[in-house]
Amino acid sequence: MPYELASWMLSQWSGLSVSSSSLWNWVQVMGNKAYQELEAQLKAQASGEQAPSEAISEVLSALPLAIAADGVMVPFRPTPKTPKGKIQWREVKVAILARLGTRLTRAKKSVPQLLRRRLVAVLGIRRQSS
Repeated sequence: MPYELASWMLSQWSGLSVSSSSLWNWVQVMGNKAYQELEAQLKAQASGEQAPSEAISEVLSALPLAIAADGVMVPFRPTPKTPKGKIQWREVKVAILARLGTRLTRAKKSVPQLLRRRLVAVLGIRRQSS
């Protein structure tokens, strides 16, 4: 979604006014942070360290776990951060894992709620045809 549209939608949904450039800057900062964390985790894994398990309470772990996955085609350019070159379409596998809980509305009605959501995305491997 373009940042200008995201800015408009955020203001419509929440009443908050955030410029498209602020959203872009936030995505860059968070993307760099996520990339650094990933690099550290991959380096630790390569040296034989086991990734630490994420702590989860007994109450949360007793809730049903919902898993959904699919693949989407994403356009990539051969030269990163430029619009140059022919688009190469690659499949990205995407999955979401969530614990299914419930919450009470103001009207005291019990409704489903997704808790402890985790999103996973992996770039598919291109295989040479035989």
